Amino acid sequence: MERKQNRQIVKKAVRKKHICSVCQFEEERDTAPLGHDWNAEYTIDVKPTCTKPGSKSIHCSRCDATKDVTEIEPLGHDWEDDFTIDVKPTCTQPGSKSVHCSRCDATKDVTEIEPTGHSFGEWTVSKDSTCVAGGQKTRKCEICGYTEYEDTDIDPDAHDWEADYTIDKEPTPARPKALNPSIAHAVTQQSDSTVIPVTDHTYGEWEVVTPSTCTENGVKKHACIHCGFEQTGIIEPAHEWEDSRTVDIAPSCTEQGEDSVHCRNCDERKDIKEISPKGHDWSEWKTLVEPTITSEGKEYRACNVCGIKEEKALPKLSGKKEWKHDKNKHWHVDDNGNINRC
Repeated sequence: MERKQNRQIVKKAVRKKHICSVCQFEEERDTAPLGHDWNAEYTIDVKPTCTKPGSKSIHCSRCDATKDVTEIEPLGHDWEDDFTIDVKPTCTQPGSKSVHCSRCDATKDVTEIEPTGHSFGEWTVSKDSTCVAGGQKTRKCEICGYTEYEDTDIDPDAHDWEADYTIDKEPTPARPKALNPSIAHAVTQQSDSTVIPVTDHTYGEWEVVTPSTCTENGVKKHACIHCGFEQTGIIEPAHEWEDSRTVDIAPSCTEQGEDSVHCRNCDERKDIKEISPKGHDWSEWKTLVEPTITSEGKEYRACNVCGIKEEKALPKLSGKKEWKHDKNKHWHVDDNGNINRC
């Protein structure tokens, strides 16, 4: 309540009445207000941050008026000495690390961390080789569980020979058919046989079974054109980066912005860089309160972009108020030179 009354004392002048001693004409006129009682020290009105300026001003002890509003420069980032790991790398996907500000969430020097690579266990036979076809073996990553496949060679020692001979071709009429096993045995013993070695697989083109994404493995396969044996493989994840940079946060007069290179298929970004604040675009100074001989005035300017205002005081006008009248005290001259008659 006392503060409110003080504001009224500062803003409202007390009216003073003058009476003509001849005709008793009465005239009232405002007396000068008390004027502001300015503090000696600045008061911080808005604390500055890393990127945003603050403000300070001189306050009146009697009311809420201020003067000499002054901008406080942004503090600037307080960068930590060491990198912080923001995203841990996996076997196939890179991670990232950056230097953090101790006061806010800003980062700089964003650096990619290479994938760790798979850590495979021992090979396990998943399909045995035979005397006519190769087999398959597998091994699994002990970190992410990915399974790798590899073909094995034909096993020439895997034949399971029969105990007795088999007649592969019947004799023609020109050659009498053997009548007993001993003759058949003799004929087979005299025939030459040649083993044609099995050739390696000849695979066709790879076929995508499951497409890869920016972060997940895909699966592909191809088949031998001779026997149809299928071999599978992985498709490594990969981002498809845009050719140009994108402005993610537009800079303002006092706050920095940010741009980066975006992936066309997901929200991932890389090469994140800061954009410096633009700074204020100030207008010309304009008078807000005209000064008088008893009180200071005030002028201001505003930023044409963000609208923030800056104020400063105008000094009091020089001069002294004085009543002037004729010898009969029937008129007086005011401060502007105008004659006011009774």
